[in-house]
Amino acid sequence: MHKENTARQHGRRKEKRLLRFLRNVGWNSAEIEKKVREWNKTNPQPLSETYIITQLTWHKRQKETILPPNCTKDNYYKDMQLCPGSIACVQYKNPVNYTKSQAKIESIKKKVKRTKGTDSNVPASRE
Repeated sequence: MHKENTARQHGRRKEKRLLRFLRNVGWNSAEIEKKVREWNKTNPQPLSETYIITQLTWHKRQKETILPPNCTKDNYYKDMQLCPGSIACVQYKNPVNYTKSQAKIESIKKKVKRTKGTDSNVPASRE
């Protein structure tokens, strides 16, 4: 019985971390709900539907976003498979900052690709 309670409490902590992380990186409520439900199915002790609905509702009502804990917390993100690796943890204090930075880099890469594709139609200048 004690192991079940411990596993359930651990699942609740993970869910709160996941909610904060996803909200901070810009996911909307529908995307967050879908991800939390998928994640809950993988738990050895799934959280109750009532608990999940309560947490999702509470997070939707919050006006202020609070960053999740920094990477320096041992196994805080590794156990959720959200840790990008030790190099990123040296450069970024919080995984939200890392994720936003990577998204920005990808966006820039896409813009550069599109720009290069349109530049190939322009005739070369004569010297």
